[in-house]
Amino acid sequence: MKIKSTILFIICFSGIVHANTIEIGAWVYPERPPIIKNEQFIFVDFWATWCGPCIKAMDHLAELKKTTGDKVVYIGLSNEPKELVQYFFTKRDPKSYIATDYNGVTFGKFNVTSLPYSLLIAPDGKIVWKGMPYDMSFELMKKLSSTKGNKPIPLKNKLITHKTEITKKETDKVKSFNSGHISSNYVASESQMAFYKSIDCLKSEYSGSLKDIAGDILNVPVDNIIIENDMPFYGYFTFDTCLTDKNRNTVIDLLQVSYEMDFETVRVEKEVYHLTIADSSTLWSNELYLWNVNSSPSFMSGEDFLQADNFTTSDLSLMLSNLTGKQFVYNGNLMSTHDWNLSFSSLDELLFILKDEYGIQIEIKQMPVDIFTFRKL
Repeated sequence: MKIKSTILFIICFSGIVHANTIEIGAWVYPERPPIIKNEQFIFVDFWATWCGPCIKAMDHLAELKKTTGDKVVYIGLSNEPKELVQYFFTKRDPKSYIATDYNGVTFGKFNVTSLPYSLLIAPDGKIVWKGMPYDMSFELMKKLSSTKGNKPIPLKNKLITHKTEITKKETDKVKSFNSGHISSNYVASESQMAFYKSIDCLKSEYSGSLKDIAGDILNVPVDNIIIENDMPFYGYFTFDTCLTDKNRNTVIDLLQVSYEMDFETVRVEKEVYHLTIADSSTLWSNELYLWNVNSSPSFMSGEDFLQADNFTTSDLSLMLSNLTGKQFVYNGNLMSTHDWNLSFSSLDELLFILKDEYGIQIEIKQMPVDIFTFRKL
């Protein structure tokens, strides 16, 4: 994936920014601010290119759009670089207006910590609904958009497009390497991004922090990854095969070359939650969620929930480790993929759900684990 790095200088916006104002950094579709009337509702769909459930939600919102006509304006808002969002829509058609957040301000303002997430702003500027976009039904949207509220306020009090001026463009900084029969590409990014992976035997893609990417490739929790010195923290890393135990060392070697780094491994004793599948027949089918066409692993998560599509038990243990800060390990032979839906308020509740719903036994052991320390060459 070729990503162009662009340096932007922001022209200061003179005006009052209200608490519920949506702040746009750049428009992707259309490329200029669209005409939105004061009396229209604004439905904001927070999403990301790496979020499989978000892509499905776009289809749902496209159907809603057919029933609301001009009453509601739909805006998909991503907190990713404009270039990445533009690249994403070279492969699919946008089904709503698409924009990027202004320096993550809007995501932070509405405390968006998990995706997908949406909110509906009435013409008077009040938020009349917020939640998962799937939960917005045709009946509810019709009811909300037909309700008469207070007098509409000016659009500038509900949505701001920050003017930007492109003063310099850098050339692509794609690093390409080969090792054996595997080729890789790497692009550094200064923008913070959530973790994403898509594993395919023609092309596997990662984006996110170095800790996330290295942890997943090494199949260890991010707490077992230590980053030293001043290194690029976020980036895109791709290679032209699927990840297996046989090629794992080669792929991590390519990652090291891309980041110009090396690492050392130290083994320590640590408390580990060891998973055993007592009854595989209780595991969910992998056809309950169909988030990605190529059946690659996809998930959405927060501090107290995880929904996952096409996750192996090993994938699950790694994700639970990163969510809870405890190390979960699965050393069994079951490699089939499954769908998962875990909602928990405590570690004890999580362990109960794993046992009761999925037939997974947990044994707490003291076990040796590897800690990986990465440093710049």
